[in-house]
Amino acid sequence: MKLFLSLYWNALKGRRKHALVNLVLVGLAGMLEGTALLVLIPILGQGLSSPRHLPVNRYSHFYDLLHIPQANRLTYSFLAFILVGFTSAFTKMIAETLMANMTARLVQGYREMMGKALFAVNWSYYLTLRQGDIGKALFLESQNIADGCGYFLSMLGVMLIAIVFISISFFISAPLTLITFGFGSLASLCYLWGGRRAGNHARNLAQSASGMGDYIAEIFN
Repeated sequence: MKLFLSLYWNALKGRRKHALVNLVLVGLAGMLEGTALLVLIPILGQGLSSPRHLPVNRYSHFYDLLHIPQANRLTYSFLAFILVGFTSAFTKMIAETLMANMTARLVQGYREMMGKALFAVNWSYYLTLRQGDIGKALFLESQNIADGCGYFLSMLGVMLIAIVFISISFFISAPLTLITFGFGSLASLCYLWGGRRAGNHARNLAQSASGMGDYIAEIFN
């Protein structure tokens, strides 16, 4: 895991500030989504719960702190839900826009770096290289690195959002959250088992394709 983090941290060289800003925005969007869900609970509780177990009573001290009258609490909750939901969507849009911009900049930077490195290569050695491999390195590998950095940041952002949602779920109902954790753990074990089998199959296919490519190259060379 340490090696995994260090590799992507090095790959983000020159764009680390943008990456941190993106992570903050993704985490903020997740917190706002969770807040919107909390605001939605008393709104739904007005029509779904009995007066004895009305969820609004659980949040009454918040309304009291804000000096909101009893008769207007549902209206204010609905307006707060709209405002927080819109802010969350806008924040997420900015985060995704920054992510796309950062990915494009990473692709551009790696292609420029590899292009400059090619100009420094000895001409006689350059002629011995395969043009297909050079083109693949310039276009595909730079895109793969940038996409990997994007997925890495998305993973960290999803982890932040998951932490926020888990915290909110414990606040809403701890027993149901623990039951969900039980089902999630079982699903994770099944996913790991299937992922290992799929990974082995993918590696075998990659080795077969590599062997076929080498064999075809030997024929034409």
